[in-house]
Amino acid sequence: MENRARELREIVKRTNEEVNKANEKSDRARNELRDYERRCQHEYSKTIYDPIYTSAYTIPGDKPGTMGVDWRGPTYVSAKTEPRWKRTCTRCGLEQITTRAKDSITKIPDFGEGAGRW
Repeated sequence: MENRARELREIVKRTNEEVNKANEKSDRARNELRDYERRCQHEYSKTIYDPIYTSAYTIPGDKPGTMGVDWRGPTYVSAKTEPRWKRTCTRCGLEQITTRAKDSITKIPDFGEGAGRW
């Protein structure tokens, strides 16, 4: 085997070993962090509303001259905003993100002017 090929093979071997060691170290740290987050008695910061906005666009459809039973023309897709909230634990730094929300209806009595008079 030529010297250059031998050198390159050694570099590849050494680099793969370093990558494997780094991956093992990263996995250990990730597991330790996950355990730390599980044990943490979380104190979350203020919840931040951070919606996801997708702008409107048009799907061009099939090219002219490609008519047939399955031909599709241009389609307009309207813009949409998906609600999203974020909060972060001030102790361990765990960030939680959700798009779920519970709707709540609250009825507030309105007696209007002159309440108490029949």
